[in-house]
Amino acid sequence: MTGPTLPGLVEEAAGRFGERVFLRMGETTRTYAQTLRATAAMAGALAARGCRPGDRIAALLPNRIELVDLVLGGAWLGVVVVPLNPALRGGSLRQALEAAGPRFLYAEPESAARAAAAGYRGVLWSTDDGNAPRPASGAPAVPPARVRPQDTAAILFTSGTTGRPRGVRCPQAQFVWWGRNTASALCLTPDDVLFTCLP
Repeated sequence: MTGPTLPGLVEEAAGRFGERVFLRMGETTRTYAQTLRATAAMAGALAARGCRPGDRIAALLPNRIELVDLVLGGAWLGVVVVPLNPALRGGSLRQALEAAGPRFLYAEPESAARAAAAGYRGVLWSTDDGNAPRPASGAPAVPPARVRPQDTAAILFTSGTTGRPRGVRCPQAQFVWWGRNTASALCLTPDDVLFTCLP
């Protein structure tokens, strides 16, 4: 891999920071090294369930570890993650799902029911489903796909304040530079903790 990609960033951070804490979410704490292993294992779990590079996986999830695993594992595998506002319902949810065209959807149980009611007919994984992809699912970890900085990592929908929400293709490099530029703008150091409260 050359150029800024999420898999490259995860590998670089694990090499630099190893056993330092990367993430605290609820009862889960992960180091950078554990995050690297979880990312490769999540990519393996996705691949074992039929996900291939270029596939789209929608997510109707609030801030929880499954969303982190999906974004990082998806980028590692070369799939496109489509995080949707977990409050979407009815016609707004239908429009987003039709526009995104995901083969797979990962959601909490109540959101999964809303997606089905909105007409989603693809593969649906629920967080309470034992078959949903997880790093600890037993599938073998996989090496990172040969993703390029310009390859789409995610599709993010606009807020829809001036019209219907539109999906924006966000390349791998955009996520890397968002992180680097945000850290620079906020003058973050390795001793700081960044609290994320937005979905």
